[in-house]
Amino acid sequence: MQRKKPMQKDLRSFIKQMELQGPDEWIRIKKKVSPKYEATAILFKLEGQAKYPAVYFEQLDGFSIPAIANVHATRKRLALALDVEEGELVEEYKKRENARISPESVREGPVKEVIHVGTDVDLNRLPLFTHFDINTAPYVTAGIVVARDPLSQVRNLSFNRGMLVGKNRLHMHLAPGMHLSRCYRNAEERDEPLEIAIILGVHPAFSIGALALVPFDVDEYDVVGGMLREPVPLVKCEIVDLEVPANAEIVLEGKILPHVREDEGPFGEYSGHSVGVDKHHVVEITAITQRQSPIYQDVFTGHSEHRLMGAIPRESAIFKAVKTVAPGTRA
Repeated sequence: MQRKKPMQKDLRSFIKQMELQGPDEWIRIKKKVSPKYEATAILFKLEGQAKYPAVYFEQLDGFSIPAIANVHATRKRLALALDVEEGELVEEYKKRENARISPESVREGPVKEVIHVGTDVDLNRLPLFTHFDINTAPYVTAGIVVARDPLSQVRNLSFNRGMLVGKNRLHMHLAPGMHLSRCYRNAEERDEPLEIAIILGVHPAFSIGALALVPFDVDEYDVVGGMLREPVPLVKCEIVDLEVPANAEIVLEGKILPHVREDEGPFGEYSGHSVGVDKHHVVEITAITQRQSPIYQDVFTGHSEHRLMGAIPRESAIFKAVKTVAPGTRA
């Protein structure tokens, strides 16, 4: 008898795992909630009670798409994503960071079930959250940007916030000194836009793999494969020359324009404080592909989720640095 192929790890497979964990790790909000302030207020109230569950919003006012937030807000949940005990989380992360698995190309996948291109592209269909009253626009906060360096052709993955400014336009902050900024600089020096795709709705092992502090010449899909312990299935984009996870919920294809900077902010950062308005990069979205009934994913910025998802890769990097000068370090 032929063995059944195991289910690929994606956001939906992890939701099934969370549903078994009980209300400490997972709750579902059935009443209609506004993505402007109200969804955040629920997360605030839970946090005030020292509760950090992933929250699934079934109905968002004005939208047909449900959303999930706070997926990465506890160490227990991130350990669940790597199938280990909470106390083993960082050690397991360190192991998988170097146990890389190359992605595999596939011809199709769920993220291609619905395709919007040209004038049909409209970011206003997505329930982008407005977290705080300082925000002048909703933000994409859980978007993982994939880009290919124009010089080395190596692919890079990174989290970058995107401020909604039009139906096909975002203002994006590229952190100075990080790999995406280097990719963009290499394109801009040629007077070319940098093609990107923004991935929304993935397994949390994918998310923390995308945050790994690896050298610039490492294809970060290989790192994510190591975190998932399986190859990432990649499908070609519709417009841009990139590949994206076939089992993502939503993908925004586009380009970062060269020599253009416009106002972005204010934004509530991971420190819990707001950054002000500054000139940042401009993204034109040329296509949106998605599942038939997608789940939008949000990161609760400036709070436990935002801080913790970046902390695990940082702890791993700090351990490696300390062990280099103090080889006897064990933890």
